[in-house]
Amino acid sequence: MLKKFAQRVVVVLVGALPLLAQPVPAAAAAAGTLFVISGNQDVLNRYDLVSGTLTPIANLAGPNQGQTGTLTVDPIAHLLYGVRTSVTFTPPSSIFITNEVLTINSVTGAFT
Repeated sequence: MLKKFAQRVVVVLVGALPLLAQPVPAAAAAAGTLFVISGNQDVLNRYDLVSGTLTPIANLAGPNQGQTGTLTVDPIAHLLYGVRTSVTFTPPSSIFITNEVLTINSVTGAFT
């Protein structure tokens, strides 16, 4: 009886694992502001915790339409740091993957 119950628990946990392992890129500033990457992992948004609305701040895609996934915050300097990954295909068979660290002003959305 206990063995059958344990097997069922394992099946449920393994089945739920893909749902629990979904990445959600976000970072919070000192004032309680939540920053979220949305769209095709290229739009930086400010999330209002009270109303639940997203306000776009900047499109971080860049010239090669990169995707930004990882964010961290420096609340004192009002800076966010993100990693943007771009994939460029050059025929006939060359693929170039570029990772860039972005420094983003959390007030203005300006980034380098």
